[in-house]
Amino acid sequence: MRNAMRNAMLVMAFLALSLSACSDGDSVDFPDGSTGDGGEGGGAVGGGGSDDGGDGDRAAVRQLINRYRSETGLPALAEEDYLAEAATWHAGYQSVAAELTHVENNQANPFFRGSDLSQRINRAATGDPATWPDGVTIVYEDVATNGDTAAVELWWNSVYHRQPLMRFDVQTLGYGDREHAARLPPGDRLPSNGHLYGTLNFAGDVTVTRSLSFWPADGLDDVPTAFNTDYEIPDPLDGDQGAGDNNIAPSIGRSGPPLHVIYPTNFASFTEMTVTLTRNDFATRVAVYVLVPSQAAPLNEGLADPIFYSDSYLDPGEVFILPRSPLASGVEYEISVTASVASGPLPGLSWRFRTR
Repeated sequence: MRNAMRNAMLVMAFLALSLSACSDGDSVDFPDGSTGDGGEGGGAVGGGGSDDGGDGDRAAVRQLINRYRSETGLPALAEEDYLAEAATWHAGYQSVAAELTHVENNQANPFFRGSDLSQRINRAATGDPATWPDGVTIVYEDVATNGDTAAVELWWNSVYHRQPLMRFDVQTLGYGDREHAARLPPGDRLPSNGHLYGTLNFAGDVTVTRSLSFWPADGLDDVPTAFNTDYEIPDPLDGDQGAGDNNIAPSIGRSGPPLHVIYPTNFASFTEMTVTLTRNDFATRVAVYVLVPSQAAPLNEGLADPIFYSDSYLDPGEVFILPRSPLASGVEYEISVTASVASGPLPGLSWRFRTR
């Protein structure tokens, strides 16, 4: 088995209001390696939790992610208990540390489970931080200060945090937040209030075959009008933050919603690409930035629209299209994309969507 691992070392720094959730009592390992039972019943830390044992909010998270995936033609993700366990412990760690992070560097934190993502997931799955679960060759993590479906909506309406949700190599997920962590053995060590620190872990297999996919789906309504790029760390449109190797991208703060295409390029670089976004009610062209994987040669250099930026955080075949300003509300748009690699042209795309 290829034990490749990609920790999505990206932090979604959304300073949003914490949502209420509840938790269930999974059988878990104590930090010292012994086994305990998280228990059941009682209200969640921060108040406002329901009494459904925590299954409701986890199911809602999975259902929303799978709705987005279905809109792109991707298969649904299954929930995996060990991923939820690892996510829940890490949410507790972040809550005690009072910071968003993918790294656990304080072993005195009662929720410490391992310095990096693979160690935490492996420990939850196999009991050994160095032993990978069967069939898993890649893992990802998204974190946010808020949680539940509100966090999923923010992750999807972004660039780098959408990637685990939209990729073919992901097959399973697990979600946890501070209110789930309150059910773990060290739950009484959590602060009495604070952010939810929603944490979403993914696992999959990099050998899965990819096919053409894109979002929004053709004819989709209710597409967001804007993306606050400054809310994502790193900021995909701020070269000063070093987003990939995209060190010349402008810092615009607020763009239109991220639109994406995944071409099954078999790791070949793009040699040509055209992207056209049109506002249909006025029949006017909308200027866009296009993020493409790192290229040996620039695409369409000197072109006024679209402007291409090479970004090493993107996998081969991934393309993100960002309107340079927010889109109008309740309006139909049409997007057309053509692309080629050295072996020849890829399938052309043209589709429509409507903003909320």
